[in-house]
Amino acid sequence: MPDESRFVRQLLMDAAHSRDQLPYTHEFAELKEREIDFIMTMGLHRVPIEVKYRRSRPGGDDLKGIHSFCGQAKYNAPFGLVITQDFSGRLDEYTIAIPAYTFLALR
Repeated sequence: MPDESRFVRQLLMDAAHSRDQLPYTHEFAELKEREIDFIMTMGLHRVPIEVKYRRSRPGGDDLKGIHSFCGQAKYNAPFGLVITQDFSGRLDEYTIAIPAYTFLALR
């Protein structure tokens, strides 16, 4: 993973963790060899987040961790987020892509 991508992943995790007014948590989840970078907890729902900091549209293997996570009832995850460099939009029934700058602006 390029250094820029590692830096952005850490920045996003730190930003999510520092929002004391919202019930965020971050953690690493390993799901049968599929990875989630961190998880936001909002009330009773969990939102898996994968960082793919690049301009291109994420797809295929990029989404497997989110699909695995959202597919398990115990996590109560209605959707997942993929954080990108500047791509945004719905990727499939479980996944929404948003740019890093949009995620950082959320309050």
